Amino acid sequence: GDFGSVLLVEGSASDEETSDPEELGDPEETGDIYDLCDVEEPSDAEEISAPAISQEQEQTEIARLFETALGQWATQMDEFPILWIHSRGLNGKWDAPYEYRCVMCDEGDPEPPFETRPAELRLTEQTDPDEVFGLACSMGAQSMVLDDAWSMVEEFLEQLGVASDCLQILAGVQGYPIGEHGWVGHGGKTLYAESLHLPLVVRPGDGLNVGVRVPFMVQPNSILKTLVGWMDEDGAELDVDVMTTDMVSEIDALPAEHWPPKNNFAYACAEGQMHVAVPAWSCRWSRSSSTKELDIERVELFATPDDRWQQNEVSQRAQSIVEELTERRDAWLRCCEGAAAEWPALSSDLTHPIR
Repeated sequence: GDFGSVLLVEGSASDEETSDPEELGDPEETGDIYDLCDVEEPSDAEEISAPAISQEQEQTEIARLFETALGQWATQMDEFPILWIHSRGLNGKWDAPYEYRCVMCDEGDPEPPFETRPAELRLTEQTDPDEVFGLACSMGAQSMVLDDAWSMVEEFLEQLGVASDCLQILAGVQGYPIGEHGWVGHGGKTLYAESLHLPLVVRPGDGLNVGVRVPFMVQPNSILKTLVGWMDEDGAELDVDVMTTDMVSEIDALPAEHWPPKNNFAYACAEGQMHVAVPAWSCRWSRSSSTKELDIERVELFATPDDRWQQNEVSQRAQSIVEELTERRDAWLRCCEGAAAEWPALSSDLTHPIR
């Protein structure tokens, strides 16, 4: 999108060799900061170094990013009412203090690793479970650092006396497998729940501290409509698709059981595979080139929300559900693409599973 000004925050050469903040120098003097308002970290294409783990939370990459962004924004909030911070999240350095990793362990558990590169591992029968456990502890530590950074935002808004007027949104763009379906990290490129369940927390300034909780599936592109509604702007001319929902103003306007069908359906596509989710089921279709003569379509079905991690494949025991999802998916996709205006209603079998 278009921003009034952009600020790029990136690590300096010395950042790769030391975690001592006194040795890093002033970012404005080293030329690491370039402008304002939209704050980004280096692209994923850059080489990620493996420096020492940070000694303090304030030294972490994510903390320094947030501190820089908030400090710059504080001087120009009237000119730039929207602050967008784009972080690499779990794709950046895993530099949380080591004690954060140890918090994830119980007595007798193996010690977590010291590796700071984002984890990527394909699991085999020879993979040591302790290795996966250690990576999970490392990932959990990074999540704690992100929580700390968001707390920094809340304290900042409180200090300025504008917390009740601000809308906070925390959104992710990709899940992070931590051993599910044979992969740690993004090497698997498969569309299972661990890659599709994305963090999306919306906190209206005058709402509950825990944020807004909605009983339906939300698409990330609803952030635009939510933001437009919060800013009291006329969104009539915006090119927003039929999947969008204002997550602040519309959640109280209609009982959950009366939400339109579009909020009960989500899908994702990648090369040779498609994943469709409805309130009661999650279905994955994939093409396999296991034979030279013909690609074979494989169907996997999982019950939700009980089987959240999709460990129990039940397509053979619920063939009628697979048939219904397969029959309806093309119609749903046409609605998502705007080719059909009216969304078909979901049957009770798709919204209320029999247990």
